[in-house]
Amino acid sequence: MRRSGLMCVLMSLLVYTGVRAQVTDTSKMLNPVIVTGIKTVNGVGYLPDVKGSIIYAGKKTEVIIVDSLDANKAINNSRQILGRIPGLNIVGIWLSEDSNVKIEIYKAGPQYFGRQVWGQFLYEADGTTPKKDVNNSNESLRRRNLKNLVILNNFDYDHGVYTGGTFYDYKSGKKYNSIIKLHGSNVLKVRDYTALTVFGKTTKYTRIPNEMPPR
Repeated sequence: MRRSGLMCVLMSLLVYTGVRAQVTDTSKMLNPVIVTGIKTVNGVGYLPDVKGSIIYAGKKTEVIIVDSLDANKAINNSRQILGRIPGLNIVGIWLSEDSNVKIEIYKAGPQYFGRQVWGQFLYEADGTTPKKDVNNSNESLRRRNLKNLVILNNFDYDHGVYTGGTFYDYKSGKKYNSIIKLHGSNVLKVRDYTALTVFGKTTKYTRIPNEMPPR
């Protein structure tokens, strides 16, 4: 009995040794990976600072990288692409949080502007006669209609924020510094201030999809 048990132990050791002999080390040392660039994931990239004899550094060099978009590029509809690009998605009709005014934000050249396109305050009591910009500090501009009056001027898109622009308050006839931020795709916040943004005022607007500017 003891001899039989000893034989079993010896056989187990032989099997274990044979299995270990068959296992070989297949691991490999991989070559290091060096990241030399950043892939744009939001559809907007930038030209190189220098390309050939052309210097782009210090200029506005944003470009649309179509391959990085998840838009349906198989159909001939530019909105499939433009609607997914920050900086272009801001264009459209927006309703103020008190529902008293609609503004149209549009792009002219490299900059963004906004004009009043709807609101009861744009007309006199008869509902048809346009009110004028009577409080403007520039007397020569006081005959302008409030309807279609541009109140957001000269905004530049800079990495998700629209800066460098001004907001015109027709009630006081004054201009204020202003920044615009897009929250998600359907909420727009306009911050107006004199010197420091912390002491400014924020107005929220909600996108009105698929609406054409009123005439």
